[in-house]
Amino acid sequence: MSELRCDECDQTFRTTKGLELHNKVYHTQSKPVPKKTEPKQPAVVKETPKPKKAEAKKATKVEAGISPDEMVKLARAKYKETVKKMRKKPIDLKEGQKVSAKKLMQIMKHDPEVRIGKGAEILRVKPWTTKPLSKWIGRDSFTVMEVRSMKNDWVMYRLQSKRLLIQWKEGPIKSAHKIAWPNITARLDE
Repeated sequence: MSELRCDECDQTFRTTKGLELHNKVYHTQSKPVPKKTEPKQPAVVKETPKPKKAEAKKATKVEAGISPDEMVKLARAKYKETVKKMRKKPIDLKEGQKVSAKKLMQIMKHDPEVRIGKGAEILRVKPWTTKPLSKWIGRDSFTVMEVRSMKNDWVMYRLQSKRLLIQWKEGPIKSAHKIAWPNITARLDE
């Protein structure tokens, strides 16, 4: 293998492509091009029409200038408010029992914001859409399909309507009654 030498700086290269690249990068004579100075003209200010109310977008938290730390504080405050609204005592539901939307909202009086787990396209919503539970259930009437007691004194409930399945667990944690966030899915068996 023969070595190639640069004529100007005596560096050696193994390939002609390497030598060409070296010459292009290190030994090109580029003359600085003087910039033409044109007299500056005042910038033309265009008046933008104000958007109508229907066209105005809601400002997201990022656009509103809220920092990530402030967003965390807001989320924690919202969570604390939701926990304060939760029931403090267990409920008594039995399998086969009918539960109206009003009764379900008395059970879940803290009205947590939840997403649809599966089947969002059936309900014609985006999977990341978050709404309060009351908005999801509408006026559906539910049937208690399963009540499962667990070893740690927690109880899992599964309710079903024509459109939705709702599951949640509740039980004691450190001598206080806690309710887990409900899991909502669209009924896919139809």
